[in-house]
Amino acid sequence: MARFEAAHSLHGETEHGEGRAPGRALVGVVTAVIAVLAALATLFANHSSVTALAGKNEAILYQSQASDQYGYYESQRIRAQVDQAMLDAGIATAIGRATIHARLTRENARTDVILTKAQQLEEHARERFEGSEKIMASYERYEVAAVLFQISIVLVSMTALTQRGLLLLGGGAVTIAGLGFLIAGFVA
Repeated sequence: MARFEAAHSLHGETEHGEGRAPGRALVGVVTAVIAVLAALATLFANHSSVTALAGKNEAILYQSQASDQYGYYESQRIRAQVDQAMLDAGIATAIGRATIHARLTRENARTDVILTKAQQLEEHARERFEGSEKIMASYERYEVAAVLFQISIVLVSMTALTQRGLLLLGGGAVTIAGLGFLIAGFVA
């Protein structure tokens, strides 16, 4: 019965603000601020992840299109070489020679355009891939920041339970490190 009365008395003091540690409200506010920072870091990490994956998908699409163009270029070059071989061998008649020669001229002009397009597509693929890699670097920094903020939340919360100021300082140091990674993510 004495325990029940002591617990009821402690509960009454807590409800009326008596018996509270003066820094407990500060710990709650600091924890809430760090939780918001962790949420922001996670949001930015998720956004960066999706953006980087979309960039990689675009790079793959451009690379596939470039590969198709290179294949088409090669088939046109083979056709031109066959025509040239026919001319060199003297297989065609005079009329056929003129037709083959005209087709060979057209194909040579067209293959240059096809090769240029393939090279442009390959360049787009490279640019998209490099851009995606930069975004992935910022994603990794955001992820580290989110983890550091979560560790900081635990340390600051333990301060409220253990009444040890050293844990609050540790949480503050980890939060500052998390802010550094968050800013590094923005810069990247």
